[in-house]
Amino acid sequence: MSASDDSVGLDSIYDSIDTLELEYQLGNLPQGQYRDQLQAYRLEAAAVIKSQLEQGAAPPELLLEQEVIAARAELRSAESAEGTHPEPAEGWQPCPQCDAPIPAALGQSDGSCPHCGTSVSEL
Repeated sequence: MSASDDSVGLDSIYDSIDTLELEYQLGNLPQGQYRDQLQAYRLEAAAVIKSQLEQGAAPPELLLEQEVIAARAELRSAESAEGTHPEPAEGWQPCPQCDAPIPAALGQSDGSCPHCGTSVSEL
């Protein structure tokens, strides 16, 4: 299957999903049938996208999305390996207990760290 065939196939799958959703909203499909068919379309779309990625013919936005996902996974992996959080940006400060970045304004209220629950009102 060529890249243009994949693109046409993906467009066709998206059109089918739109039609399926419309039919369901109109009450022409029971919920179980809707879910089953939607899952089948999702699997079809995933297979087409996987094929595009393997052939190097994926749209640029899909390639960018894959890079973002990989970078996030790498960052999470590094954070959990170190047990730390990234350096807080301006307007943020580290929690005194878990070192997670929290808004600096939270320290001026009776707030607590959303990560560990430590009171941060005395920061």
